[in-house]
Amino acid sequence: QSSAGQSEGGDVLALPAMAYRQFEWNQRRTQLDPAPWLLPATTITDDSLLVGNNLVDGEDERSARVRRAIDGGPRALTELGVEWVVVEHRTPGELPAWLQDQTPQFEGQWVSLYRLGDPAPADRGGPPVLPVLLADLLAVAITVGALLWLLLPIGRVRATS
Repeated sequence: QSSAGQSEGGDVLALPAMAYRQFEWNQRRTQLDPAPWLLPATTITDDSLLVGNNLVDGEDERSARVRRAIDGGPRALTELGVEWVVVEHRTPGELPAWLQDQTPQFEGQWVSLYRLGDPAPADRGGPPVLPVLLADLLAVAITVGALLWLLLPIGRVRATS
């Protein structure tokens, strides 16, 4: 069970789209968004950083794709595997206009939760399987070879002069 305890497979988008928050309950101190640690599903936060008036791109390609799709509305997000949107209230940042047309599944003092619909299978942008598997096999082979070298007599033979 995932995605806020309701269904399988959909990810959660935390809005407003920013990695850092300032909550009243935290005396408005800047902190990382707690949603990824608190929610039982993959939670997407915007990992770009606003420095002065410049937006510095983050490292997560999927986060960047989701950030660009936010203005496209719910359908654009579900095509990227997003099923849920959690809105963290009383924290700086803008919300997309289309969110006003959505009905929250939960509305609380600090957060609201919206279900966008069934998501498409998400491309999580992980490493390709074959190179990782080959690297793992090579590491095992090197380890086994080193152990055999130490244990077998050939590893103990030394040149005499």
